[in-house]
Amino acid sequence: MPPTLSWINSCNPPPYRRKRFIATILFLAELQTKTPHQVSAQVVRVYEQVVAGLNLNLVLALQLESQEREQVPLTTENCLGALAVSVYDHFGTLTVTKWAKPTTCDQALALLKSDDDFGEEGTLEEGGQ
Repeated sequence: MPPTLSWINSCNPPPYRRKRFIATILFLAELQTKTPHQVSAQVVRVYEQVVAGLNLNLVLALQLESQEREQVPLTTENCLGALAVSVYDHFGTLTVTKWAKPTTCDQALALLKSDDDFGEEGTLEEGGQ
């Protein structure tokens, strides 16, 4: 069963933008788990920059859902990890421009509690594409 995506607090984009965000995490469909839990991804931070297209920087936290498939708050107990991804949207053509190395749940939880912007450049280390 593929993971589900849910939106946290102010990261809930308007409906016309949801498909853009969902397209950036299609890699999660390949994620498998051997537990009775379902893995979901929560967008914990979104930053947009409009240039010749739209740059989207997302921080995603992977978490275990309850067996009842209810959305539960992200905590250190149910968090599996977090990662950041940058996506360039050029008039509907989506390109992943940067994957960050996986990071800790503590960093994702700190972003949830923070009112700051996406974060300073280099907050999450870059990974491969």
